[in-house]
This record gives sequence, C-alpha cells and structure tokens, in this order.
Amino acid sequence: DAFLGSLVSTRSQFYPQVSVGLDASRNRTSAVGASPLPAGADPYYNLYNGALGASWQLDLFGRVRRQAEAAQAQVYATEQGRRGVVLSVVTSMATSYIGLRMLDRQLEISRNTLVSRRDYVELAQTRFEGGVTSEIDWRQAQAEYHRTAAIVQDLERVVRQLENFLSVLLGRNPGPIVRGAGIEELAAPVAIPSGLPSDLLDRRPDIRVAEQDLVAANANIGEAKALLFPRIALTGAFGFASTDLDTLFDNGAESYSLLGGLLQPLFNAGKNRQRVAITESVMRQTLYGYESTVLQ
Repeated sequence: DAFLGSLVSTRSQFYPQVSVGLDASRNRTSAVGASPLPAGADPYYNLYNGALGASWQLDLFGRVRRQAEAAQAQVYATEQGRRGVVLSVVTSMATSYIGLRMLDRQLEISRNTLVSRRDYVELAQTRFEGGVTSEIDWRQAQAEYHRTAAIVQDLERVVRQLENFLSVLLGRNPGPIVRGAGIEELAAPVAIPSGLPSDLLDRRPDIRVAEQDLVAANANIGEAKALLFPRIALTGAFGFASTDLDTLFDNGAESYSLLGGLLQPLFNAGKNRQRVAITESVMRQTLYGYESTVLQ
C-alpha cells in the first residue's frame, strides 16, 4: 500500500494542481507612509479575497515520467516479494507436514518397540529369578527399555514442537494438528523432466524482484539527469477582491494573474552531477545483484 500510494502521488504531478482560497483581513494604512492618507481619511479598512488557483509543471525532460517508472517498478517488486513470501510459507507448510507424518511413523514404531522391551524386561526378570540366566541379562533388558523410553519422549517433544510450528504458519495459537494421510500414502512428486526452457526462471519471484529493482534503479538515473535541465512551470489564478463583503462578486471586483517560469540550475557545486553519478553507481550494484540472483 505504501508503494502504491507513492506511485499515485508521483503520477499526480502529470496533471495541474488546482486549489481554492478564501481570506478576510482587517488592515490599517500608515498615515505617514510613502503615500500619506488625506486628512480625515479612515486608515482602517477590510479586505476580502476569493480565488481559484492552478499550477502545472511541464515534464519536458521526463523527470516525473522516470519517477513514475521507478515507483511502478517498486510496486511490482513488492507484489513479487509478497508472492515469494506466500511460496515460502506454502513450502514450509508442505515440508513440515511431511516431516510431521514421518515423525508420527517413527513414534509409532518406537512405542511398539517400547512395549516389546517392557515384555522382555518381565521375561528376563522371571528367567533371572528362576536361575535360568544371570542378572546381567535382566539389567541389560532394563537398560534397553529405558533407552527406548527416552527415544519415545524425545520424539513426542519434537512432534509437539513441529505441531506448534505448523500452527504458527497457519496463523493460529500453538496446538495439535489434525492428521491426514500417513507417510506411506503420500504421493511421490513427479520427477522434473530434462530440457526445460530457461525462461521458466522468469516466473521465480526472487528473480522478478531483482529485475524490478534494476528497472527502478535505471529510472532513478533518468530522474537525476532531468534535474540538470530547466524546469518550466505555469501558474494562474482567478478570483475576486473587495473591501466590502457585499460587493465581493460585483462587476469590477475580478482579479487574475498568469505566470510562466523557467528555472535553470547554473551552479550548485556539482550537486546534480554527483547525484547522477550516485544513481549510476547504485544501478550497477543492482545489476550485479540481479545477475547473482539469476546465476544462483
């Protein structure tokens, strides 16, 4: 929304800016000024003004056009960045869910193993007490049981953590995740065929973001160069002025002005030329970043 608002604000410079003004004032004229008042004249008077004004800066050298181009590129880049975030969230969701179902399967196997370890501990204890085996067999069975129990507890902890992570990705409070198909029922992804065209890379959001950043950086050069040339502005106003509010819109109270201006920078200690050099340097840096993104 911020970049879109910046684009609309920039494009508004293509059109004339129109405003209306109304004001009223109470004034006093100096009796001993450059034009002294006649004897007995009232130095106090009211003045009422109402005017409609318009101004328009001609974009002869493309400054506003390049500003709008840069703002448009930033809007596109932001949209592609949003797509990249969505893809990352979806990828994290899919990867995490598959990992969760894998952990579920491991936990199921570990719990079944724990049950068999417990049964074996009881059997080893019975054999030891009956004098069939030594105590070491019973103690080893107990050690294996506790080791498996620790594995089960660790898997349960990791499962809860992954469930909480998935809940956060879904935008809700941490909690359990409803299960679907088991890990064995999930369809394997189709293998990526060979010989895919390289222009498929253009669909990647990260490459499109880098590309639009490059477009914006290039447009900023044009904007900086336009500041080296004159600015031409047209200003006009039409309104009414009167010392009496009742006669403000009478014949003869009209007033208007038309103004055309040209402003050409002559000396600013190289400020504008350095601005061009800076934007060109930023564009080269952005170009290297774009090339790096494509290569990666």
